[in-house]
Amino acid sequence: MNYLRLDKLKVLWNEHPNLRRTVLAVILWGITAVLLFPQLGYPRAIVFDETYMIPRAQRYMQGVFFQESHPPLGRLAIALGQILLHPNDRPSQFALVEKIHESWPQDQDMTGYRLVPAIFGTLIPVIVFFILLKVLTVELYSFLISLFVVFDNALLTQAHFALSDSILIGFSLLSILAFVHLYSQDSLPTRSTRVKWVLWGVVSAAALLVKFSTWFILVLIPLYMLKLFLTGQKRQVFLFSAISAASFLVVTIAVWQLHFSLIPKLDPNNTYEIPAEHLDILEGKSHPNPVVTFYIELRDALVFMAHYHEGVPKLDLTKPGEIGSPWYQWPLGGRAMDYRWETPDGKTYRYIYLIGNPATWLISLLGVLAGTGLTLSDLLFKFLPAERRKWPYIFTLLYWAYMIPPMFVQRVLYLYHYLPPLIIGVILFGIVVVEAVRLPSWAKRDILLLSLIWVLVGFWVFKPFTFYEPLTNEQFQQRTVWPAWDLKCANCSNK
Repeated sequence: MNYLRLDKLKVLWNEHPNLRRTVLAVILWGITAVLLFPQLGYPRAIVFDETYMIPRAQRYMQGVFFQESHPPLGRLAIALGQILLHPNDRPSQFALVEKIHESWPQDQDMTGYRLVPAIFGTLIPVIVFFILLKVLTVELYSFLISLFVVFDNALLTQAHFALSDSILIGFSLLSILAFVHLYSQDSLPTRSTRVKWVLWGVVSAAALLVKFSTWFILVLIPLYMLKLFLTGQKRQVFLFSAISAASFLVVTIAVWQLHFSLIPKLDPNNTYEIPAEHLDILEGKSHPNPVVTFYIELRDALVFMAHYHEGVPKLDLTKPGEIGSPWYQWPLGGRAMDYRWETPDGKTYRYIYLIGNPATWLISLLGVLAGTGLTLSDLLFKFLPAERRKWPYIFTLLYWAYMIPPMFVQRVLYLYHYLPPLIIGVILFGIVVVEAVRLPSWAKRDILLLSLIWVLVGFWVFKPFTFYEPLTNEQFQQRTVWPAWDLKCANCSNK
């Protein structure tokens, strides 16, 4: 009986690719969920930019006006998590401060603020898996490469706390997923295709409504339009432009309007130097029509963002405590970011460091170097068959579309800015290995399996920095294997 059941399961598995893919996606989600969810409320302390994010979430819940350095969707999502987990609780103790300077009250849970970033963190490897399925078409390879993303320490750290980067990455990857689905489609657009156009516009807008740094995904739009044009579908170029632009615009207006509608009360401590006409609206002295009101609110929000970023200091690597890093250090792990440390007994120390898994980051760098080299060589010598040319070209373009602007940015930038191109580099590694025609299948499989073992070892070694586990000074220094990370032990001089 057991053999019969086993045979039936094998037949079911072999004959139903959608079932296989669903199971593999669930496994990826489950592993990441186990890594993120169990200790989501730990530590019960402010970590890095939670000092800004949590006051913004409380302002939404109390209806208090504020201006911000980025678009509102990431902040809205963080507030949503708190509301979902504690629907009858509207905390206000930090609603009138710009930054939390005191210790977090130990009788208050932090899990709600961290919930939505963690949910997106669990989805990131799943989305990567479905992108790779379209690009590589081989389930095993796609699954193994997605595990490189699951076990990256920096991605896990950033998704663990009330920070918006995992939300940004999730929406950016969904936009890339929509593109690869549409770009792989050779048939004439149908009704379902137009639905995908709408979804592409929606997720692209959502990505930019978290941070404007996600503009790099927009380079995919002209690529798709060019494909439609070259395949003789000129009318579809117009339809795609109209439908995707309309959905993009609707989402953008809706999110901004939701943001403005949730913060109608003036902060008695800070008017953010808004013009008199905006101040009159908040004080109830003026009631222009909704279109004019929206224009005034959006204009002032964008002006504040521009002024804020103009005032951000430049990177200064000689400054004590500088946690920023130049773009050229990012692919090698950049300057690791010390988010928090404490000691329970003066002998062991707990650290939260934004530090990448060295194996995953080196794999990503190899993917970037190999993918860029392959693309440039093919541009010169045209040795790749047409059907094997598109994906190295497209993902190489995506990577450099993200990386070139930071080369000209004067303000300080941080290691977490590299997380989106890090994932693109991992995808490029998969493309280069799997598309290598001279490598037999067993060699490709073994390369990916050995790489995964390397990734698991790297994850385990640096796990204490991700999950706030105690380390002695000696154990800390054993992990200081790359000087550019600039890891600083809290009390190493007192060993």
